[in-house]
Amino acid sequence: MALRNVCIRVVVMALLPFTVGPVQGIDWPQFMCNAQHNGDAREEQLDPPLHLNAQVRLDDAVLSSPVIVAGRIYVVDQMGTAYGIELKTGLIAWKTAPEDSKTFGSNTSSPCVAKGRVFYGTIAGNLHILSAGNGTLIRSIKYDWPIMDAITYTNDSVYFQTLNGVVHCLDLDGHTRWVWDQYTLTRESEITNGQPPRTGKILWRTNEAYASQTGTPSYKDGRIYLPGAYKLPISCLSAQNGEIIWQQESIVDRWHVEICALGPDYFTVNNKYEGGAWRWNLTDGSIVGSLDNPVQLCGSSHGCGAVVLASEGYALSATLEGIFAVNCETGKVIWKSPGFASWACPHPIAANGRMFYCPQVNDMLYCFEPASSP
Repeated sequence: MALRNVCIRVVVMALLPFTVGPVQGIDWPQFMCNAQHNGDAREEQLDPPLHLNAQVRLDDAVLSSPVIVAGRIYVVDQMGTAYGIELKTGLIAWKTAPEDSKTFGSNTSSPCVAKGRVFYGTIAGNLHILSAGNGTLIRSIKYDWPIMDAITYTNDSVYFQTLNGVVHCLDLDGHTRWVWDQYTLTRESEITNGQPPRTGKILWRTNEAYASQTGTPSYKDGRIYLPGAYKLPISCLSAQNGEIIWQQESIVDRWHVEICALGPDYFTVNNKYEGGAWRWNLTDGSIVGSLDNPVQLCGSSHGCGAVVLASEGYALSATLEGIFAVNCETGKVIWKSPGFASWACPHPIAANGRMFYCPQVNDMLYCFEPASSP
């Protein structure tokens, strides 16, 4: 949740039981589906209209987004309790609260699942590593600053940033590979553990592209996309050298938040307080339609979460009015859920033939499925 605008330097480095039919489709193992954070789950066949299939009661509200791997849902509530939930039955297989009474609450770090382990950060400044199988705590690592953003997995490593702007790279056992704090790079742990060298070398840096406090880069085909912030433009950069490819300057009065979802030749990003995620051309950042008549891929009320692309040609987004499924070509609303009265900072996910969402205002996990499902 963005509380203020920040120019950032971009650097490259209880239960209501339910039963579902046979699960098919892709997994969603981390924030925005993959390490590219592009929110592209268009292989997932999730054809509207959808209906509410199930709801699972947790111990507290959820301010982040769930993930799904191998038939199990993983979610972390705002008090730092993690859950493993069976997709087929809705039964909570395990729950773990590593911080117990020492938790700070207001946790917003979405979990990441890799190689049988669950990784997530907390406002108390801890990175927790759990067994995905039974929720056993493998390790907790204390940092001096809160971890507000999602954990990213790629290259057999996990990456995250603490609130003081320091980027950390760890192996899957929680050993530090490198730390980047603009001026100091340490590799002692990597050398001590005899691991292959991964230097964390800075390839380039720029002060000419921007995101809000919680904004996240997304990547596609050698390009990096940043959502900008209030009075600051959306930007597209070369991943190779950081050069600006284009910037969208005509809409800087809009407050684009979170992250750009990237389609085959278009992208979209949510506009926080006024509502509405427009369709833009990936190639040059131009608006599809016009400023007066854009192709809108979201509801018109407040929504500060990411937009997700699912089932070829549909965009999924959450607003105060409910979750919307919108045709990406025409901007036509195909389906809308009941309203959750949520400030809608978490985003829905599409995986295993269904959509999952935690609306932030209660302690529920909701599962929607196509009306035609058995």
